[in-house]
Amino acid sequence: MGQAILTRVLLVIPILFGMSVVVFAIIRLVPGDPVAAVLGLNATPQLIAQTRQQLGLDQPFWVQYLQWLGGILHGDFGRDYRSGHPIVQLLAQTLPVTFELVVLSMLIAVVAGVGLGTVSAVWRGRIPDRVGQVFSTLGISVPDFWLGMILILGLALALGLFPSSGFTPLTDDPLDNLWHLVLPALTLAAGLAAVLVRITRSAMLDVLDQDFLRAARSRGLSERAVVLSHGLRNAAVPIVTVIGMQLGYLFGATVVIENVFSVPGLGRLILDSTLAHNYPVIQASVLVLGAVFVLTNLLVDIAYTVIDPRVARPAGA
Repeated sequence: MGQAILTRVLLVIPILFGMSVVVFAIIRLVPGDPVAAVLGLNATPQLIAQTRQQLGLDQPFWVQYLQWLGGILHGDFGRDYRSGHPIVQLLAQTLPVTFELVVLSMLIAVVAGVGLGTVSAVWRGRIPDRVGQVFSTLGISVPDFWLGMILILGLALALGLFPSSGFTPLTDDPLDNLWHLVLPALTLAAGLAAVLVRITRSAMLDVLDQDFLRAARSRGLSERAVVLSHGLRNAAVPIVTVIGMQLGYLFGATVVIENVFSVPGLGRLILDSTLAHNYPVIQASVLVLGAVFVLTNLLVDIAYTVIDPRVARPAGA
């Protein structure tokens, strides 16, 4: 098991390196001149050339990349073209907000999706099962941004139950912080919860009639203990797989949701920087999101070996 985990960890290094090359190259293909965007109405050919030299944009592509990569390896992501602030400070301000939103969304999705999927499997063909399937269909079909606007119009503006936008730091007021994140978290969680309902239901149906569950029932265990302790654990591998894959989707979806609800997270920083052609901020932010996705998949792989040690065994062992 230890060797399998070490192999997966080592594979992360070339993946992150390749990701940095792709991110750096793609950003350079974005239409528009970042120097002209920074200078605005003050842009003149002479000033543009001077600023381009100051920012190092007049150097060859590979030189710019090596300088950028060398800075990252030393913890320096560069500086914001507009404000001049270190990008590390921007990431330190926005990344915790996005993490908090994603974690809250994941908790809601897992509790709702796995719970409803398990109930649907146990009560197969009955009303709870039909409710679960309707919820799953709607959750998958409805776009995130549309659901977010409906929640704002209904629960925030019409009923006044939640704030429609804004953010309060967790350290300032934990309760108000949670109150501001409820609607964006529900919006992000809806799609994942819908997927988890289907996956959990399917996985549970595969194990509910297995011999080991019949043996557990014959030992006098309650149906609840049989379903949760034995059935759900043996159905956990596909559920964990979907959670790991969708966690990366949640981070990507924050680019839209944070702008819908005016949440000052990493997603909003990426969009603002893209509109301003702010190369260093876009590169750093996208690379961080990609790294989070890769590391999340690594943790999922490690979780496989804990849930089912057979995953770590080589073929034929």
